[in-house]
Amino acid sequence: MKNKILLILMIAFISTGCQIEYNLNVENDNITESVNVFASHSEDENTPFPSINIYDEYSTKPIPLFNDTIIQSESDDKIPGADYYKTTDITDDNKFGIKLSGTFNKDNIANSTIINYAYGNFEINQNETRIPITTKANFKLFDQYQNLEKVTINITTEYKVVENNADKVSGHTYTWVIDRKNYNNKPIELIIDKTANASIIDKVVDVSDNGITIANTDIPEASIYTFIFCGFFIVILIMVILFVRFKLKRNNRI
Repeated sequence: MKNKILLILMIAFISTGCQIEYNLNVENDNITESVNVFASHSEDENTPFPSINIYDEYSTKPIPLFNDTIIQSESDDKIPGADYYKTTDITDDNKFGIKLSGTFNKDNIANSTIINYAYGNFEINQNETRIPITTKANFKLFDQYQNLEKVTINITTEYKVVENNADKVSGHTYTWVIDRKNYNNKPIELIIDKTANASIIDKVVDVSDNGITIANTDIPEASIYTFIFCGFFIVILIMVILFVRFKLKRNNRI
């Protein structure tokens, strides 16, 4: 079964570059996972259409949601009662693509086939208050596929995130960008606090030849509104003081 996954992914990398977008959405006890695999259109007419081949392979050789199902299966036939990824062809005018999606819960997401296949080890240990998500440092797919160019990992949650090592934060989505320069040391570390509302977080990452500069602020929404109100009050107060001083000077001249 593992060889089957290797074969399917390899089809996407024939004579063209490939990019992968991995999305994980954490909401209450429901966790949804989706993976988009994109390959650029080839200018060579003799090059196979990757997404068509991928879609055909996935349709006839479905991938189980859980890695323990792969261990149990010795053939390409579905195991009765087992869950499998839903597949969607997302090809457009600019690229070929296939989407895999599945729904998990807090007890079985750690056995996700795709994330364990990519990192080798994926841990998400929930308790009553926190959800820590961690992986190993090495993203294995770059060692296996020379034409893999970039992988983007997005984790989205409405809960407050108390710790993370994401490259970028936009709203409630935390993003890691993995390429051939950093894939040997690109672990994911994120801790979710289930008891607190999400904060408005703005994280700016400046990547240059001299290194990476990160500015990070974590400001609760209530604090932002308080700050705005206080700022408005201060401006009004200054205007009143200036007006009174102007009137006093004018009266003294008279």
